[in-house]
Amino acid sequence: LEPRRMGTAHSSIVPYQAFQTKDGHLVVGATNAKAHFCEICERLDLQDVAQSELYATNEDRVRRRDDVIQILSKRFRELTTAECLSRFEGASMPYGPINDVSQVVSDPHTKHHGLIQEVQHPTAGTIRMQGPAVKYSAFQQSIYHSPPLLGQDTRSVLQSLLGLSTKQLNHLADENCIQFGKE
Repeated sequence: LEPRRMGTAHSSIVPYQAFQTKDGHLVVGATNAKAHFCEICERLDLQDVAQSELYATNEDRVRRRDDVIQILSKRFRELTTAECLSRFEGASMPYGPINDVSQVVSDPHTKHHGLIQEVQHPTAGTIRMQGPAVKYSAFQQSIYHSPPLLGQDTRSVLQSLLGLSTKQLNHLADENCIQFGKE
């Protein structure tokens, strides 16, 4: 049986998806545990939903997906993302904001782990770039050089990977197929 596409929602766990807040989006997952569903509801002041026999098991919630999602969506839209994060702080189920690029770059975790690094660029000066996403405890990773200028590595890449001769490269450049930069 091929599951149908459901956006961010999980096909067999309810709720486990993104919800719109007053000012953004948040992903929340109840996994299969009743405790997670109850915790979500309690943290959203929806104790009556948590106690309802209609949603007692994950199977019940999957059968009544539209109802559950409508109830939770209404509540999430009444709160800001920050309010939701505050309510879910220390929760046992997975949750987190969906950030745009500026939020990712300014996130305290991003800063703490040094995921954005500064490098010197030959024409743009100091630029900020995404550094290596994987960190090792005994090895300091960093960006070794800035992005190349247009055509900067064309000659060496085409010679080393394709084995093109200088004559072939010059012909491609004369035909405006490739461009050489400062190497």
